[in-house]
Amino acid sequence: MLSELGKCVRHLRQAVGHTVETLASASGLPGEYIEAVEAGRVELSVRALVVICEALGLSGAILFRKNGDQE
Repeated sequence: MLSELGKCVRHLRQAVGHTVETLASASGLPGEYIEAVEAGRVELSVRALVVICEALGLSGAILFRKNGDQE
């Protein structure tokens, strides 16, 4: 599950045009943490998910849609 969530975060980050560095800056989370999330190496809290989504300009609900579909 962590791997799939990480892939979804990476897909969404790339879809909105963020690099890991710009997402780190926008979210206040370390770039190393975002890389670990995307690689499925860390368990992240709901709060961290919300922070990432807000930094991407998205609702957290998008993470629960198949493959991050925005429809």
